[in-house]
Amino acid sequence: PLLPAAMGSPSVASTAAGSASPSPSPVSRKASSVPTGPLGAPRQQAAFYEVMYSRCLRAGVAVSAVTAPAPAVPKMDIATLQWLPWRTGGETLHLPAFSPACVPSLTETLRHWVERMQASAYACVVKLRTSKGLRCESLVAPWPAPASATDGSAFEVPRLSPDVSFAFRLQVEEESEPEPDVYGIRPDSGRKQLFIQVAVLHMSSRGERLLRVHTGVIGVVPYIRSVYNAVNIAPLMTLLMKQVAIYALEDKPAGASKMSPKDSLLDFCVQIIAAYQRCANRGRMDEDVLQLTRRIQLLPLYTLGARKLLYPVTSGSMDPHNAREFLLRLLRMPVHSILAALYPRVYPLPHSTGRELRHAGFASKDFLSSCKAPAYLVSSCFGTWFHHAEAEGEQDAQELAGDVGGDPDAGGPSDPERTPEARAVRRSELWQNAEEVTQLLRERLAPGPVWMPLSVLPRVPDKLATDFALDWSTKVFVSALFVEDEGVTE
Repeated sequence: PLLPAAMGSPSVASTAAGSASPSPSPVSRKASSVPTGPLGAPRQQAAFYEVMYSRCLRAGVAVSAVTAPAPAVPKMDIATLQWLPWRTGGETLHLPAFSPACVPSLTETLRHWVERMQASAYACVVKLRTSKGLRCESLVAPWPAPASATDGSAFEVPRLSPDVSFAFRLQVEEESEPEPDVYGIRPDSGRKQLFIQVAVLHMSSRGERLLRVHTGVIGVVPYIRSVYNAVNIAPLMTLLMKQVAIYALEDKPAGASKMSPKDSLLDFCVQIIAAYQRCANRGRMDEDVLQLTRRIQLLPLYTLGARKLLYPVTSGSMDPHNAREFLLRLLRMPVHSILAALYPRVYPLPHSTGRELRHAGFASKDFLSSCKAPAYLVSSCFGTWFHHAEAEGEQDAQELAGDVGGDPDAGGPSDPERTPEARAVRRSELWQNAEEVTQLLRERLAPGPVWMPLSVLPRVPDKLATDFALDWSTKVFVSALFVEDEGVTE
């Protein structure tokens, strides 16, 4: 069944509700029992970090951490150093083998942090209320609910940045239907609605104490087809990714299910499609044709993208610290960022830097190798990658001409537009255009979880050149980036 969820984000309008002085928290805490949540307890000096966390919670202080060890420094306990930032809503940045080449990335990341600090909410207390017929089952976030909120319907965090989202898992309570009257009419038979309300008490960056109240209505329908026709795939996939991240972060007890996180996504997708075919579509299915309503027609594609995105984590090919940081970042990512991560966008270059951005097409290596544009820009919420199609096409054509005994320089030096100098100028212009489009994408995808760097896309095999070797990490990266292709992750 589809589990209803309330998604929260601090990037909505506020109304003043009091003075700027911090007030005692409405959420009581037990000092003797500190919930650990997905993060678990600190590996070292647990008592010290828990005391610091309690102080940050009372004062509304968020801690950020930058770890940049030199190549010769022994391995650091990054998980312990980043424990407090994840719990307090701060930021984390890890730069292994720090060198002068990392300075631009460090500078832009710090600038990105400062911009989000101005729009963040501090000393946040969140409470979820539900009407009769609904109950909160758990909180889906990097930080845990306090011991007093056993159902996970309340939490307190020193900071909520604009790019952070959280979720509540809700459960519908079964209610007995009233008996019909003498005329066969059931009381209240024509109306059924459930209500949720989220109250957020926080302080703005200007020191104003504010209160936000969000109220939503959940309709109860008699037919499952109505549920499928009203479901929103974006928050559904966001909730699934967050639940999978928590599942992957949890320590599995002996005898627990051995289903991997990416396989659980596939199992959920199959259940949703099977329920639709059985109940909503009444079993009607043409041969070799999968009939889905428009609301869930992208569910298989997003599930495939999620499996590819999680492959480095579940396969063990990613460093354990990087995998843990990636999962914790998934727990905080907003809806639009997760969708951009599941299915990267491709833009042709040169591209207009006006207000509208047009998508080039599918996230597929074959589309890039078609050379319909001089270059392409592949974009996700984690960064952008520049692909110079003309350069690779000319290189492959020359290699192919040399293999068959042709003249690889035919039409080259005699053509002013094909000289190395002209190609270098053309590439420089395309790269500058890629930088402009990347900056526009940063603004369009704001608020985002990380600063989006511009990099060169690794050369990928195509129909003309398939014999050059790629290391395993590059193969996994390319396979996760191009969702439409089979790749090594399936």
